[in-house]
Amino acid sequence: MATSAFRVDRCRGTKTKQNRARANDRYLRYYSRDVILKATIGCASLEHQGRSGIMTSAHALAAAIMGGLLLATPAAHAASLQTAVFAFELDDTSLQGAMRGPDEADQARLHQLDAQLQTALAQSSRYEVVVVATDPSTPSWWTCDGCEVDAARKAGARFSVIGWVQKVSNLILNINVVVRDVTTGQRVAAGSVDIRGDTDESWTHGLSFLLRNRILNSGQ
Repeated sequence: MATSAFRVDRCRGTKTKQNRARANDRYLRYYSRDVILKATIGCASLEHQGRSGIMTSAHALAAAIMGGLLLATPAAHAASLQTAVFAFELDDTSLQGAMRGPDEADQARLHQLDAQLQTALAQSSRYEVVVVATDPSTPSWWTCDGCEVDAARKAGARFSVIGWVQKVSNLILNINVVVRDVTTGQRVAAGSVDIRGDTDESWTHGLSFLLRNRILNSGQ
């Protein structure tokens, strides 16, 4: 019986209580050398079937996941909507601006913000960026509370995005971004962030924070 008990312990690879009980019963009733050998082979067969079942299930799960990813990918791209993105503008109320006029460095920073904003929107996979050229004859977009919507609609866009930088001094500035639904004219995302220092780094970090915490996490 000791040999039989040892052989039963070898059958722990069986995957169900029913199979293990069946194998145990076989060992307890037949423990001659020949019968034990046959039962051991049967146990190995059961273990192989169990492993095959696990592998089959794993393969089926992997196939289902891959199928889901393949189905989800077109849907993600289909969800991106055309978005009219207008160039950043500068509202310079600083003493330096009043005395010296437009600052070339600030104009260059505005262009950097344009590129940064367009890239972030496109990479979010939620917006298909349509760049709208600035019309010098129109008022600044940030002064007319949604008048950019008409221009966005003419461009065939579903959303409009405007941005501007308010410069109080070389030390105190803030960056603003507003996203509107062209159909309703309502804001769907908006935010403003204060920055300290009139430098490339402060402007870039300020817009990055604004996009990450106010614009791209709005759920739109």
